[in-house]
Amino acid sequence: MSELMEHRMLISEENIKALSVKVDSLSNAQVESAVKLDHILIAIGELKGQVGKLERRPSMWWDRIVLAVISALAAAVIARLI
Repeated sequence: MSELMEHRMLISEENIKALSVKVDSLSNAQVESAVKLDHILIAIGELKGQVGKLERRPSMWWDRIVLAVISALAAAVIARLI
């Protein structure tokens, strides 16, 4: 009976060691995934900022065009009066 118990204990210890190695590797994989997720979130934040700039850019062009048209009309009116 003692030999059987020793054998079972050895097998259990080996299984526990194998499980410990697997848990460690899963833990490392989880840390790597968290780091990658952080990098992705930073990249998304940067992309949102760049998209915001691109969205404002057409309005800046329209503002310039409207300003140019108003300036040209004002210059034409002043030139006509002189």
